[in-house]
Amino acid sequence: MIKLFGLLAPVALLLPQPADDAAHTAPAGLSVPEGEIEDVASENWLEALGFERIDPAPISRQVRIEGRVVIRIVPRGRQVRRDLMTSFNDTDSATSIEERKIGKCIPMRSIAGVQAEEGNRLLFFMRDQRLVSARLEKACRSEAFYSGFYIEPSADGQLCVDRDVLRSRSGVNCEVDRLRQLVRVRN
Repeated sequence: MIKLFGLLAPVALLLPQPADDAAHTAPAGLSVPEGEIEDVASENWLEALGFERIDPAPISRQVRIEGRVVIRIVPRGRQVRRDLMTSFNDTDSATSIEERKIGKCIPMRSIAGVQAEEGNRLLFFMRDQRLVSARLEKACRSEAFYSGFYIEPSADGQLCVDRDVLRSRSGVNCEVDRLRQLVRVRN
């Protein structure tokens, strides 16, 4: 019997419904004066009782698309790091490595790779074959950035000291405290 009802229920919904006057009558407990019966039938019964019609709020069909770009800097391959570091690690005693000021910002696009150094220092491998040392704020350890870092690009496209935040994959967020270029100097 239940199967038969399940099959016939959709068909019953398609059949015309008998007309009744329930749609034009006021709900129980509300009485309408006799002279206003035609008004109730022709208009909404709430308006006939003196209530104001409230129009629904306009529906705004807007779509807001927000884009977010995050740059990921990964460690360079071992061979590339080895080639760049060999020029700095020569056993020649007449040369030494010196840190020089390069300003407060470097272009984000010029960073080709990163390597975590001891303490709170990162070593950036630049696309123009330069090496830049970045000191992180005191509370940050460079070991958290062993697999690189993420950074949101700024409007000027620069990575700046005390402004931009480096995010590691492990969730550590650190600001760069100082930038220095590593230069090989003859004594």
